[in-house]
Amino acid sequence: RALLDIQTKYEKTDDWNALHSRLSKKIVLTACGEQDDTYKNYIAEEWPDIQFVHCWQMGSYAYFWSQMPEGESKATLSADFMKKNLLTDKGPLLAGYATWYDGKHYEGEPDDMQFGSNLDLQKNWWGLNAGFGPYKQNDFLSEGDSPTYFLLFNWGLRTLEDFSYGGFSGRYAKAEGKVNSKGQTLSYWIPQEDAYTDACGETKRTESMWRYVADIQRDFAARADWCTATPGQIVERAPELAIVKGTDLSAKSGETLEFTCLIGEHSAAQVTVSSRIYEEASSVRGAVVQKTPGSALTFTAAIPDTAISGQKLHVIVQAKNNQGHQLVHYQQVIITIE
Repeated sequence: RALLDIQTKYEKTDDWNALHSRLSKKIVLTACGEQDDTYKNYIAEEWPDIQFVHCWQMGSYAYFWSQMPEGESKATLSADFMKKNLLTDKGPLLAGYATWYDGKHYEGEPDDMQFGSNLDLQKNWWGLNAGFGPYKQNDFLSEGDSPTYFLLFNWGLRTLEDFSYGGFSGRYAKAEGKVNSKGQTLSYWIPQEDAYTDACGETKRTESMWRYVADIQRDFAARADWCTATPGQIVERAPELAIVKGTDLSAKSGETLEFTCLIGEHSAAQVTVSSRIYEEASSVRGAVVQKTPGSALTFTAAIPDTAISGQKLHVIVQAKNNQGHQLVHYQQVIITIE
């Protein structure tokens, strides 16, 4: 609606082309799929250069999560976690939070969508025919549109610089060959799968957001605690994390690069700092990143001789509280080969 208003007002002016170009570069649209024809019929036709991010993560944070790999993300969607951390004595805001078969009636919803109060849905809700569920009372229900917002989480990942870098709403790639009716190429981004090692040690490819669901749920739980904290009460917050040399580094092929982390006011005993290579976001293959012996906060990245100038290695550094909700903060170090 806003884009149409702008176009209607300014399309006939001398500044229209410059304004159109400036807005196209500035605006980013995130959507849980395309639930109507607005993008296809208008935005794609008149604003083809606007970045459109198809945030479809129905397994990670919606009705289909029962089919996702086992692990800590799934554990934080279970009734046990929900009751302990979000639903019991967490104040009036969380008292309205909806979960499976919790007895709540949703005003305006039809009977076949009354997941809180219609117990018949335990046997006949529409997802069962597709193999989703069954779910228990107080299991996580669905927040399928929330990933459209999680892109904005500023917890150290760099998805807002480039959606291919990955973030709390997953990793995206620009859809090749996506054009409008005029043959113009669209800036249309679609979710990608990443490797995920489940609780049994088996590695599978699944929605790239799944790794971060546990982080999101635990952060939500901490905020629920803040809602009921008394004045002066100490509440848990995520650790600070920074890289001494910054998060944009360079190295030569065959070089071993060292970088050191800072964790703010937390002590090394309070926080665990770890790292991993983000293979799917990287173009360098065969690198090794590990903690420097005898140091809790220094890492080395061994660049292989096969690395080519211009390639990039993404290293995800995580700081996690050792107690409480185990809140996290990240830094995404990008090493460019010279």
